[in-house]
Amino acid sequence: MTEPRLPVLPRIGFALLTIIFLLTLAVFVLLFFVASDERWNFLVPIAGMLFGLSWVRGARRKWIDRRRTADAVPAGPDGSTPLSAPEA
Repeated sequence: MTEPRLPVLPRIGFALLTIIFLLTLAVFVLLFFVASDERWNFLVPIAGMLFGLSWVRGARRKWIDRRRTADAVPAGPDGSTPLSAPEA
């Protein structure tokens, strides 16, 4: 049995953020090599873009994990999710 697909809009949002951060990172790296006089001024934005990329990837992974575990937990007869295993 296949698992249900995740919603499209959040996946598109995470993909757009990743693409924007990658393009911005590429611009700052290019400026780092091209602008010889102002070269060291671009290290902070490069570090910021790397942090942003890692944050987006972590947020995406956390969102996917939460979504899949919420789908995997079966609902009880009254619609609530069990908090612990039943005692024997």
